Amino acid sequence: MNPLVSVIVPVYKVEDYLDDCIKSIVGQSFTDFELILVDDGSPDRCPAMCDAWAEKDTRIKVIHKKNGGVGSARNEGIKLASGEWVWFIDSDDTITQNALEELSAKTSENPDLIIFNKEKNEVYQKDNRFFDEYYFKYRFGFEPWNKMYKLNIIRENELFFDTRETIGEDLLFNIVYYKYSQKYVFTDLKLYHYTIRENSAMGEKDPKRLEKQLRVYSKIYAFYKNDLNEKTLAQLFIMHLISGINQSNKADLKNGETYSFVQSQLDSYAFNKKAFQKAIHNFLQCENASAAGKMRIKLFFALLNKNVEAAFAVI
Repeated sequence: MNPLVSVIVPVYKVEDYLDDCIKSIVGQSFTDFELILVDDGSPDRCPAMCDAWAEKDTRIKVIHKKNGGVGSARNEGIKLASGEWVWFIDSDDTITQNALEELSAKTSENPDLIIFNKEKNEVYQKDNRFFDEYYFKYRFGFEPWNKMYKLNIIRENELFFDTRETIGEDLLFNIVYYKYSQKYVFTDLKLYHYTIRENSAMGEKDPKRLEKQLRVYSKIYAFYKNDLNEKTLAQLFIMHLISGINQSNKADLKNGETYSFVQSQLDSYAFNKKAFQKAIHNFLQCENASAAGKMRIKLFFALLNKNVEAAFAVI
């Protein structure tokens, strides 16, 4: 008999954290699950640790693969999964002892997606509030670890993490998954302990960040261009543009190559001016910036229509 939940854990260079992660999963009060450990070619003791755990617990399956990144590791876990639901957990994090019990109880409401540790308990059917009220205001979050997904939705629509992207692959996976799901359950339960490591690359500035952000956007645009109005498509573009700017070194941005790239992006999408202005207005309502920051963003977009180089001078 198949388990209710497949827990997928990508593993790479986390030997100091892996035991705690696995202990928090196998020690759950709810037992109807399988744990898939995906060794992503880890060069340390992690492969042997995974195998040792599998020998101790029959619910654990191990995949050893060549290093390909977290997205490819999750994809291999999806291929092996046999549960009705899938939960992706990072291998340096832990979950509370009752996490699976609490989430399994939410499956009785027949949702397509379960999202935890959000603002309030809520069930809703997808409608035209999706982007304005949930996506743009970050109520879903873009991470996979605070969500449980239906495996049949993933399989039937051939949804996998895009291994060509090194940033935003989780956002891309989620936004595509949302298109195929209709009913969502939010819960404010705090079930996950997130670890910020000293040597984590998350805080590092990437000189290609803006380019990567807009490449992810281009894939979202191609996927949704026939389903969304121009204001929503423009606001998605604005989100990725500002995110790419904010997560880049300012010195990396201020050069002719960047200006030409952004101008070419604007020209390629050719957003209607009225729709673009409405998108800026909506974005500023959602953006968690200071008053001065919002003024800079507003000035940035005012100048962007006239002179890309001048726009980047104020951001």
